[in-house]
Amino acid sequence: MAVQLELDARGTCERAGIGLTNVGSMPIKAVAAEAALQGKRPDEATIKRAADLAAQAAQPAADLRGPAEYKKDLVRVLTARALRKAVERAGGGK
Repeated sequence: MAVQLELDARGTCERAGIGLTNVGSMPIKAVAAEAALQGKRPDEATIKRAADLAAQAAQPAADLRGPAEYKKDLVRVLTARALRKAVERAGGGK
């Protein structure tokens, strides 16, 4: 996954981009997750909601590396981590 955030001076999300790869037949733009961040402060509840929506957007296939549900949960966890790191890097973690 890849996450990009733009925060305003108050720490509100002005723009968000979330891309998912290797969890579908082609790269996925997690549009609903991005929209869930727009205009909000990326606190833990907002990050959790966006991560849940990103996991819903994922379309992984079950294979030798694991079942689809496991991979969706991985999307949820990794998206939340990436969002926290992006908030920190954007200066919202101060």
